[in-house]
Amino acid sequence: MLTYWTIDIISPALPAIQRSLVLSAAGASLVWSLLFAGRLLGNIPAAMLVDRVGPSLTAAFGSALLALGSLLAAVTGHLPTLYPGRVVQGLGIALLVNAGLRALVRIKPGQGAALTYFGFAATLGGVFGLQSGGFLTGSLGWRSVFVLSAAISVILLVLALAVSRGGQDTQAPRTRRETESPPASSARWAAIALPVML
Repeated sequence: MLTYWTIDIISPALPAIQRSLVLSAAGASLVWSLLFAGRLLGNIPAAMLVDRVGPSLTAAFGSALLALGSLLAAVTGHLPTLYPGRVVQGLGIALLVNAGLRALVRIKPGQGAALTYFGFAATLGGVFGLQSGGFLTGSLGWRSVFVLSAAISVILLVLALAVSRGGQDTQAPRTRRETESPPASSARWAAIALPVML
């Protein structure tokens, strides 16, 4: 939920960003779409990183990137900082979503339960993102949505690091039998799935 909160929070702020930075419609749409370009670029490396270091450390790296991109966007006064900040946010979100989905599939491998939880959390995060984005933009200005995204990223980072200290969850299950039963470390998997998605 927290990850998707940071995606949708920008929507209500786009008109204010467009006015403040004197953007064309195409320029304003890039503020939105560059996040997804970063997410697209990050998906395959994110999946490889989850396999190599596990979901918790992948989520920690993703949280750090999301925080960095959010801070770049928050302090910007011009496009050369805002656009790259959005791409970096997208890269971080790619890592977070891949880590969260992998963790959910590990703790809920059967009957599509993981995707149901994911869909619910993504929708809930979107609702909170849109509402808080509108409130913050109206009250404090458009930069405040990026400040809140950075704060959410720091929360995710702390939670992911706390989970990773409990042990290294480096490998995905290799056999069908391992896939059908949750691993002994399911508490760690749940701990990373919950902060990232729920």
